[in-house]
Amino acid sequence: MKKRKIYISGPMTGLDREEYMKRFLLAEDRLHHIGYKHICNPINVWACRWPKIYKLIEWLFGTKGAYNLVLLYDLWLLMGCTDICMLRGYDQSKGSCIERYIATKQGINILKNAGV
Repeated sequence: MKKRKIYISGPMTGLDREEYMKRFLLAEDRLHHIGYKHICNPINVWACRWPKIYKLIEWLFGTKGAYNLVLLYDLWLLMGCTDICMLRGYDQSKGSCIERYIATKQGINILKNAGV
């Protein structure tokens, strides 16, 4: 039996960093409480963890190039998951909508909100 691993997807771009970090951490905590042991939280990835590195990537590749690079990396992470948790407001996020679309096409189980 394959280990269940869930990816958290939600809006980040254009939002206050503190706010989305709090929402993603709360979702991670709630997913642990409902039994997920393996959680892929994109706020733990280099682009969120070290904003100065993201700024450097943005300087090198431009805003769109940096965004696309991070999204591509996030999609790679998603492909290793069995489930995806869509946080409230995901439908207003281009990246989250892409992640949901890919999850649907790959047969990844979709959970909504996790109360966040």
